[in-house]
Amino acid sequence: KLESKKLALSLGIKKAQYEHILLTDADCIPGSNLWIKHMSAQFSNNTSLVLGVSPVSSKSKSLLERIIQYENLMTAMQYLGMSIQGSPFMGVGRNLAYTKTLYNSVGGFSAHHHIPAGDDDLFVQSVANRNNTRTVINPEAYCPTTGPQNFKHYWRQKMRHLFVGKFYQNGIKFRLGLFSLSQLLFWTISIIWIFAGSTFLYPTALILVKVIPEWIIFAQKGKLLQMKKAVALYPLINLFQSFWYIILGTAAFFKKKIIW
Repeated sequence: KLESKKLALSLGIKKAQYEHILLTDADCIPGSNLWIKHMSAQFSNNTSLVLGVSPVSSKSKSLLERIIQYENLMTAMQYLGMSIQGSPFMGVGRNLAYTKTLYNSVGGFSAHHHIPAGDDDLFVQSVANRNNTRTVINPEAYCPTTGPQNFKHYWRQKMRHLFVGKFYQNGIKFRLGLFSLSQLLFWTISIIWIFAGSTFLYPTALILVKVIPEWIIFAQKGKLLQMKKAVALYPLINLFQSFWYIILGTAAFFKKKIIW
């Protein structure tokens, strides 16, 4: 039995008259009237899946909105970067396109029909490869969204995303887990070194060597992907997220049911 959004998508795709399907969400507004043109131009005899960008816009400078932008920018950098390198593993349903033939080739969402979410990332994992996938990074093809408006909505969204993450392919889970673990270990060792060591010089130098290049890259990508609010606080949010994800991940691991 299909649940929630997957049911609506399945019915819509089944009724669609044409081969190419372009998706976004109700809370998204295309960045320009050339959105369809840029996304559809990527299709070819070999390309049947197109990954787009959906920036999270921010109307304030609240800490929560900065954290939300940081997380979304980091996620975008990961899935866009891996796709460009030939290892696509996810997309966002807010800006995603594929063919009906590709959709039908895996029985649509049947492989994960029992999971209320995952119509984008789990589906992409079931069909994407280096040959059939293209990525569009062009502001005229973006579909911005507002993102969660309060902590309650943010928590629900994170639980949904991390819950679905349990069903990722093992290789992908290993890569993402290794990244999070490396961040956690770095900050843990640095903090212990600062307070237990005889000098602040060496751990401080280590932190600067890590953070400054990352900060520069994060600022560049934040500008490119139109998510700049988190850039100014990058070191602090990076530190916070390294430990915050322990709480989020533990809660999602023991969660049996997700609320949309």
